[in-house]
Amino acid sequence: MRLDEDVGVPIPPNSRDAFGMWLSGFVDGEGCFQINRRKHRIAPCGFAWVLVFSLGLRADDIGILYEVQHFWNTGRVSVEHPHLNGYRANPSAVYRVGSLRQHREVIVPHFLRYPLRAKKARDFEVWREAVRHASEVGARRAMAKAGRHRSGMVAKWQDADHDYMQQLMMTLREGRKYDGDLGCLPGPPPIFRLETSAMSKDIQGDHTRPPTGGLAITTVG
Repeated sequence: MRLDEDVGVPIPPNSRDAFGMWLSGFVDGEGCFQINRRKHRIAPCGFAWVLVFSLGLRADDIGILYEVQHFWNTGRVSVEHPHLNGYRANPSAVYRVGSLRQHREVIVPHFLRYPLRAKKARDFEVWREAVRHASEVGARRAMAKAGRHRSGMVAKWQDADHDYMQQLMMTLREGRKYDGDLGCLPGPPPIFRLETSAMSKDIQGDHTRPPTGGLAITTVG
């Protein structure tokens, strides 16, 4: 394609769609979907399930995380000072969303509208199922224990629920392992070439320009 050919109207830089598509690509490389089990002294079983979405960058790139926070209107940005092998590393900036409601109403709808394309898409599907299940459990009605002398309420989270979340957590972790070698990596995607039934000579005589009709796309093997 010639550089002086009309390629359509560019997306305005302040467009939400433009930022949304860019953000999904950014998350493909820098995002993290987490399913964690943490101690909780109030929970009947002694622990609770915590779902987190995060983005991490060097601290000197923190500005883009504030843009993400503004775009989604949720989450928080913090600066951390990690230690590596006993030495203090350069500070990092992290954007986190930990609210189940915000996962359900903001994060999941975003990636359904602007899908991920790399292996992070697989992480998202597992994490999305964890969000769905945790939301379903949270919406259950608390039930009083049966019997003449009722002592408290039946916990919403049952053993089967914990087992399912444990399975999702392990699936998410297993999916992050490197699962290929240099001999089994996928090849490049197909190359698409524009072809027409008739091509007109360019003014300079050394290029061709397709007419307005008869456009076809073929795959070059």
